[in-house]
Amino acid sequence: MSTTQQLSRQYAAALMRLGALPGANEATLTKRLITHLRAKGRLGLLPSIVRALKKHAAQTAHTRPLLETARVEDRQETMRAAAQAGLSTPDVVVNETLIRGWRAQVAGVLVDRSAKRALTELYQNLTR
Repeated sequence: MSTTQQLSRQYAAALMRLGALPGANEATLTKRLITHLRAKGRLGLLPSIVRALKKHAAQTAHTRPLLETARVEDRQETMRAAAQAGLSTPDVVVNETLIRGWRAQVAGVLVDRSAKRALTELYQNLTR
């Protein structure tokens, strides 16, 4: 890994840590970063810092907890059922293809309590 990549990743990591602090302002952080890079003669790192931030955001999106329910009306019940199963997610997304029930994906583990899964298993068992 080149020094430029290492520096870019370090700047990106520092920005993410600072951005996670309470009261952090993205506009202020961006202005200060650009001022700092300009003063150090490292303004050329800016595109690779942005790439590192985008890469981290994409990776985080894939590992974010996801809880899906079949109907809008079932959101509260779905959150309760997931909590009883030991899963905690911040929000519930409606996925009408589930027919009935819910499904959660947390830390790469899928817990499927949907009618769609049950019907798919039934179909597969009948056609063997």
